[in-house]
Amino acid sequence: MSFRNPNFERRRVVVDTGEGLTEQHHKRDVDMHFILRKERSAILANHVSAVEGRYAEFPGAQDFHAAMNMITEAQEMFETVPAEIRARFNNDPGAYVDFMVNKENYDDIRKLGLPVDHLPKPPEPVPPKASPEPGGNPAPSGDSPAE
Repeated sequence: MSFRNPNFERRRVVVDTGEGLTEQHHKRDVDMHFILRKERSAILANHVSAVEGRYAEFPGAQDFHAAMNMITEAQEMFETVPAEIRARFNNDPGAYVDFMVNKENYDDIRKLGLPVDHLPKPPEPVPPKASPEPGGNPAPSGDSPAE
């Protein structure tokens, strides 16, 4: 199928305006390739000064992929927590994880209704023992025979 009319001949119109009005000495200033080349070096300099050669330092993770998997898992887990608990942590999964792994928060975690089986149980309070009388002898109980 063709939409071209065989009886129609194309004409090319050329207008001679003489010398162009574009100032060619601005070419380097407006050419995208030159601008990006200058910006790339500035961006790289900022990156180098910010990073300071610290690459691939992921303590506790085997590699970058494992670290990202751990972060994704933590975010997904945090999204399943009720909204009022997430609001307590300003919707920050990192703050939530820090709270949950801190054994000092054992009672607070239980009050929130969250499981605490991942933490070591706090020691049971030891009931105070009856202290002996000053002098080393236990206090008389009244059950002993009188002399």
